[in-house]
Amino acid sequence: MKDLKGKLAIDTSALIELIYCDILGQKLKKVLEADMVEAYTTELAIIELRYVLCRKLG
Repeated sequence: MKDLKGKLAIDTSALIELIYCDILGQKLKKVLEADMVEAYTTELAIIELRYVLCRKLG
């Protein structure tokens, strides 16, 4: 992940990793916080993330 630079398209699975703070999610968070990447996602990915979280939380 250290060599990640530039623009990044983030899908639902990456958002889930980021929200749950799994190992890959923590690495993604670090590069985002360090402004090493510029991240983009879609409304559909956010809607899917909300669906997954609502199912998990009940």
